[in-house]
Amino acid sequence: MFDKLGGSSISTFSYDLNQFNSKVTSRVYYVEKIMSLIQNYSFKSYHPVSVHLSPTVLEFNNTVEINGNITSSYGSPNGSVVIYVNNISIQRSLNNGEFSFPLKLTQYVRALPITVEYLGNKGYLPNISSFYLPTNVVLTSMTFNVTPRGSIYLVKL
Repeated sequence: MFDKLGGSSISTFSYDLNQFNSKVTSRVYYVEKIMSLIQNYSFKSYHPVSVHLSPTVLEFNNTVEINGNITSSYGSPNGSVVIYVNNISIQRSLNNGEFSFPLKLTQYVRALPITVEYLGNKGYLPNISSFYLPTNVVLTSMTFNVTPRGSIYLVKL
């Protein structure tokens, strides 16, 4: 390969290769520096949080205000939460760790799944919590007997 390039082409190639090597070495140095900073970063400044919701029972066909709070033993987290319920998402800002949203139960379910995502904030870890809030819906069943009477069926409920 070098036989066909000639003297000046070889020196140009060598110069370009040396420049490329310098750039790569510089980039690797910065990546190593960043990685060492990440490794030495203290994760102790991040505090776990927990999520709580009330009321604890939803009433069918009534709109209720769901109150929630993000708590930590290191104070009240700030930021926002995203609530997923009834196939929609609701975003709320935290006020001293508290949030609320209206909810109307229109489904015949024994418990309604709700997921709350706290995205974290300076000093506080993110949290994703899922709940099943029970409802006052009572599932009923109907049974009936069918008695043939010729070509007419008598149904007793």
